[in-house]
Amino acid sequence: DVNEKPIFVEPSKTLEFPENKKGYEIGSLVFDDLDTAKGFRNDRFSCAECEEMGFDLDEVTGTLTTNRKFDYETEAKSYDLTITIKDAKNDKLSTTGVVTVKLTNENEPPYLKDIVFSISEDAALETAIKPNLTGADPDDAGSAGTFSYYILDGSKETNATKEFKLDPETGKITLNAALDYETTESYSIKVRVKDAGGEKGDTTSTINVIDVNEAPSVVVDTIYV
Repeated sequence: DVNEKPIFVEPSKTLEFPENKKGYEIGSLVFDDLDTAKGFRNDRFSCAECEEMGFDLDEVTGTLTTNRKFDYETEAKSYDLTITIKDAKNDKLSTTGVVTVKLTNENEPPYLKDIVFSISEDAALETAIKPNLTGADPDDAGSAGTFSYYILDGSKETNATKEFKLDPETGKITLNAALDYETTESYSIKVRVKDAGGEKGDTTSTINVIDVNEAPSVVVDTIYV
């Protein structure tokens, strides 16, 4: 019996991995070998560019995993990895093949762009506080997407506090009660943006009240004589 080189085997299915997951097990590569003797089938896997590209390959099991987080929106969607299989007893007995792995998109939580607002203390009821709450989504850079907006009362999603109302479709905040700078200079409200897939992003929004010069008043004390 003569020790023969291993045979590269194409993956039987497409190898895919999701974005944002370090240590994700993509799959295990396999090889073939014409040798029947166990001592001649003790082959090893290697990949020269895998680590640099973001992958780890177990030389014994052929298990391919990610060693960093990938971003679908900004990185390549497909990676060609050159895989070498070497005979453990004779490095000259080797074979090489290319394995393609594909990056898949995941629904990521949206977030709110503008979270600090101002309104004059003498503003009339129903006055809109500009700009509207505006959601952004890493999944769809450059597009407003489809979002819903909420005010949080604990863990409950609502659309109003005593002082403010929030339109769930447009993100417009309007005044719901009279304001007084001398009583309250700013309000903090917890707000949520949610995308069509149910992913959500929470933050605290600040609404500052602008002081207005008000007319003085006369306080008259009753004097008894």
